[in-house]
Amino acid sequence: MRKIAVTICLVLTSTPGHAQTSLVLFSGLNFPAFPLRLKESTFYLAQFWKNGMNLGGAFELELSKAVRLTSTIEYSRYPFDFFEAESSDGGFVLAAKAEPSRVYRFLIAVKYFTPTPDGSKSRPFLLSGVGYMVEKIGRIEAVWVEPGHPLASRRFTFPGKRFLVHTVGFGLRWRLSDEFGLDLEGKFFTDYKSRLQNSWNVGLVFVL
Repeated sequence: MRKIAVTICLVLTSTPGHAQTSLVLFSGLNFPAFPLRLKESTFYLAQFWKNGMNLGGAFELELSKAVRLTSTIEYSRYPFDFFEAESSDGGFVLAAKAEPSRVYRFLIAVKYFTPTPDGSKSRPFLLSGVGYMVEKIGRIEAVWVEPGHPLASRRFTFPGKRFLVHTVGFGLRWRLSDEFGLDLEGKFFTDYKSRLQNSWNVGLVFVL
């Protein structure tokens, strides 16, 4: 994390004085998709995590009319949907609750804006980059009852995970004025081994 922060600082401090810079503040949804292959535990209940909420900010440096360098910090939070199930023959009853899960992402990416007609207020773009992701899965507490057995319970704690990830995405920017714009953006994050996540946001662009 420290190396990435130093890299971002070096990029920002080396910005040419005439280059246009922008600040993007965004929020949106993040659909649960933590593991590609589950190794941490067989009791994960991934399907019971609710859609997450995103908050974040990005700093953009214009390298040319079509290309911008972007550094992003993003936070996602996933609540847990209370789970309760009963076997068809009445053999057991299971209930589970959990703390929210949290994901932090630190990214550097390049945005490519496709050519558009003169005077057009909308500009589609593609992005690709690398970053660092910190994942903290909330502790799950399960309780179950079986005929002839006492009430049983167990807490499942998952260690925090850290990943280097590749991000790809696409979006559309609307120019509202010379100082403000609006972004619609979708991104995917993966380490190509165990994680695939997504992020869908609406952002307000401030031209600095």
